Amino acid sequence: MDGRRDPGKALAPMATDPPAPTPLRCLGGRPAPPDVRADIALLPTLSMDARRQIYRVLGPCLGEPVPETVDAQVDAFCRELRLDPVVVARVIKAGRFLLRQAAVADLSAADFSADLAGLGGGAEIDAALAPGYEAAKRFVRGEVARGALEDHGKLVERVAWRVERVTASHQGKNLDLPVVVLTLGYREGERHERVTLQLLPDALMELQAMCAQLL
Repeated sequence: MDGRRDPGKALAPMATDPPAPTPLRCLGGRPAPPDVRADIALLPTLSMDARRQIYRVLGPCLGEPVPETVDAQVDAFCRELRLDPVVVARVIKAGRFLLRQAAVADLSAADFSADLAGLGGGAEIDAALAPGYEAAKRFVRGEVARGALEDHGKLVERVAWRVERVTASHQGKNLDLPVVVLTLGYREGERHERVTLQLLPDALMELQAMCAQLL
């Protein structure tokens, strides 16, 4: 061999490494896990109607834990739009992961869209998920905030009240005393309880002054 290349032989193409996954803002600069990238890539394969209505089944899945009623909703969705339940389940799982991570990270809508673009799924993924992002973000962040409070004690969830007038008791007559009956519904862990309190006008004025300062 004289080291000269045979002009009749074409050069073999050089092997190139696949491009590195794009770092995502919602994951603190880490790329999405391979299963998430593979599952969200199925979203563009759904029909346009399914993509436009994806929050019908994705929205109810955003909570933690996922409600048991979701399976029936997904089945009905797939029957109505003639979709493969396995594909839809994978899309929902990946979409839920991305939405919750973005909400916890407090991403703006623009940054969330940038993350979706980084997944390489084209405009279809952004068109399906971006319109519902702000509502999803409010829901998830509200859940996270409630969880942070519940970790440290009772969390008031409901307030109900009525005004009564006490006219007499065994302690005296002709009292003519206005009383606000205030019922607070609260949650402690998985328990839902309530407590009812009676407030006299002076206490009610203090409560009003506190609310005016805080709100």
